[in-house]
Amino acid sequence: MKPHSVRSNRLMPALLDRLTDHAPQSSSEAPHERLISRSDFRESVLRDLSWLLNTVNAESTTDFEQAERARVSVVNFGIPALSGRQLAAADWKEVEATLRTAIATFEPRILPESLEIRVLPPVAGLASRNRLSLEIRGQLWSEPYPMELLLRSHVDLECGQVSLENVARS
Repeated sequence: MKPHSVRSNRLMPALLDRLTDHAPQSSSEAPHERLISRSDFRESVLRDLSWLLNTVNAESTTDFEQAERARVSVVNFGIPALSGRQLAAADWKEVEATLRTAIATFEPRILPESLEIRVLPPVAGLASRNRLSLEIRGQLWSEPYPMELLLRSHVDLECGQVSLENVARS
């Protein structure tokens, strides 16, 4: 389901954000709190992508061959474990495809036809050793026009921790 736009610069938040009660002492919600700014919308996508990319999915321990629908459901939310992989030995095209599939499946606010994942070449030095850098590019669904999404992601291959940095203009 796509987020609804009300007034050109205010958007309806994702379902999780609408269901989260930030003011439990209040019995009602103010009308202005039902909508978020484009920048808050972008931040919520960044937060949810971080959750997705830092969650190991169930595919490594569960056979989904007979349960294809479960493979693309919240039962399998996340990505395969990246920790412990050798930087030079991994098939990065496979990593790009795996991440693209996970993001397209679990982040509907990014237009799937616009989504591009690219492994960035390693930078010389010890800081980049056992660290994979990625560029995630796409468009966020929004009215009256989509918003640009450009992220840099760094994956620590020793512990599997993924960090995201927004590099697009808000």
